[in-house]
Amino acid sequence: MTLETLKSETLKLLQEYMDNMPDMTDDEDIINNMIPAINKILFELARVKKIDTYVKREVSEGEEIDLKTLPDFYQLKLIKFKPKVVTYDEHYYEKVGSYINFNQEGTVMIYYYKYPTMITEDTEDEFELEIDQDALNIAPTGIAGTILMTDISNQYGSVFLNEYEKMLQRLDSRNSDTMITIEGGF
Repeated sequence: MTLETLKSETLKLLQEYMDNMPDMTDDEDIINNMIPAINKILFELARVKKIDTYVKREVSEGEEIDLKTLPDFYQLKLIKFKPKVVTYDEHYYEKVGSYINFNQEGTVMIYYYKYPTMITEDTEDEFELEIDQDALNIAPTGIAGTILMTDISNQYGSVFLNEYEKMLQRLDSRNSDTMITIEGGF
């Protein structure tokens, strides 16, 4: 789903969608609150439907990596290390808190879950959102509720947020970790 589609679906729920307008609506409050509401809901959904990613790095003996410095780091999933020289000492690295200290030179693959890319005023409408489609399908309801929650003259914000919470509870948070093993050679 693109950012433009997410905005459009949200505005349709709010009954504010207007064709042929640069912002798709003329309501200034909605325009001003759209991006903060999108970020709030996408970050919440990313904690339920985690976004997988990884980095591959060459490391030297004594090097330290702070996991919090990885792009949009949320939670560590797995560390795979291939030493340059295989030794009998299998303690190639140590993880302490958010730091990984390497005892040998080699290649590290750090698999982790990340937060979604922060949406800004400069984010292109064609930007492809990183969260799974099932989570993106409920996002417009949460965004609409977030936008309307400050409007105390009506209860629409509460209605949307209550519906979003129900949908969020039904969202399948399991990650499918399929293992593939390849044996043999040519």
